[in-house]
Amino acid sequence: MSVLAAYIEEALASLWRNRLRSALSLLGTIIGIASTIAVLGLSQAGSRGLEASLGNADSVGWVVFVDRSSDNPLAA
Repeated sequence: MSVLAAYIEEALASLWRNRLRSALSLLGTIIGIASTIAVLGLSQAGSRGLEASLGNADSVGWVVFVDRSSDNPLAA
């Protein structure tokens, strides 16, 4: 028996002895991956929605005017 086969056999035996722990670890990994995919999907959808709503605003772009009539330097 090769060394690799012995390692695989020991790993499978350990997984079988600790079935509940293995199942909970697998469940946690699945939930983590699913939540990461969900967050990435929602952020991309939100980004596309924002781009779509701002893209329809004005073809010239955004114009910002400063009110210089105020004495407050933080008012701009």
